[in-house]
Amino acid sequence: WLAAYGQVFFSLTLGFGVLIAYASYRAKHEEINNSAFITSMANCGYSFFAGFAVFSIVGYIAGMQGVPVPEAAKHGFGLAFVVYPTAIATLGSIWGPIVGVAFFVTLLSLGIDSAFSLVEGVLTGVYDRVKINRKLLTFLFCLFGFLLGLVFCTKGGFWWLDVVDNWMSNYGLPVVGLLQCIVVGWLYRTGELKKYLNEVSEIKVRAWWTICIRVITPIALLIIIGLNLVNEIRSPYGGGSYPRWATMIGGWCIIGLITVVAALLARKRNVALVILAGTVLLGALWWLNVWIAGGKEFALFVILIIGATCVAATIANRSIFWSVIAIIVTAAAAITRVRWLGEIDGFIVWLNGISKVGEVEAKVSVGGIILVAAAAVFLYGGLTLCLRLALKNKAKPAIREATLQ
Repeated sequence: WLAAYGQVFFSLTLGFGVLIAYASYRAKHEEINNSAFITSMANCGYSFFAGFAVFSIVGYIAGMQGVPVPEAAKHGFGLAFVVYPTAIATLGSIWGPIVGVAFFVTLLSLGIDSAFSLVEGVLTGVYDRVKINRKLLTFLFCLFGFLLGLVFCTKGGFWWLDVVDNWMSNYGLPVVGLLQCIVVGWLYRTGELKKYLNEVSEIKVRAWWTICIRVITPIALLIIIGLNLVNEIRSPYGGGSYPRWATMIGGWCIIGLITVVAALLARKRNVALVILAGTVLLGALWWLNVWIAGGKEFALFVILIIGATCVAATIANRSIFWSVIAIIVTAAAAITRVRWLGEIDGFIVWLNGISKVGEVEAKVSVGGIILVAAAAVFLYGGLTLCLRLALKNKAKPAIREATLQ
């Protein structure tokens, strides 16, 4: 289900900031609801009908190879460069080359067009904060992307791209969508937004829109993300073929880097630091699993970075609350690895499952319990602060607007 959400987010470019960037160039009274419905329905309808062709081809390949359909089914690059070429090769010596050239030219043009939109989505927000020449900013950003993309052209580049694609598509985009639902549904003036949408559009949104954006969509995304995170910890991506440090670098580190950049560019630094601290805590919980399973030296290094980041956020926010939580998190993580203070079945055992026969089962220590409790208090405190900043004084709309920024 999370992969399905990721596909919808990716195909509609939700969570990338692209649609927000494009919306900043639209006319004030240009219709919105009609375009949103037509675009989303056309996209989902095309994906639905394309599925008939794709799964027919997958079934054909499974029958030819004598393997089950799930084993023959491929996603990502396997779909574009294995499944489709196999189907095109069956069209014969005349139509096969023609359709093959048309398919890959279309794929190339779609890739270039997607790059344009992604660059524009980032540059529009950065340009509003950093007033430099737009051509120079575009050149610097493209140069940075080019240099960073060279990693994916190395010998192990395909595997790095596979890890990054998994985390960004299946976790990064749904999490951004979840945050957008919370901001628009609970922190923004939803009634005024709905009134404006209905004034400029032929298709009207009613109470169902408010219910979906406030309740149904966030709950569905939260449940799916949570269950997949549990499965990710129980059985890491790739069936354990990727080392944990690789999934950490390709997953949490990139998500954390994006959050750091957002915090630096945000207008309301306190709120941005709360979000940054939440990301750090999620990384801490992930690395607690590595800390218990092994990798002592590297996990210790990462935990020290987590503690330093929390302290930095504390200094910038000037709140003793964050200092206490940072100390508890770092100390609890260290205690968990240094010495087991108890063997109580609980949260971490549930996440890790039972280890191999003959090995010592992972047990929850007092330090692990403290860490989980500290994370809950930390995230709850961050959410509470966000709500207070947004709703503290209705006579000061600047607070609300700054929170949204």
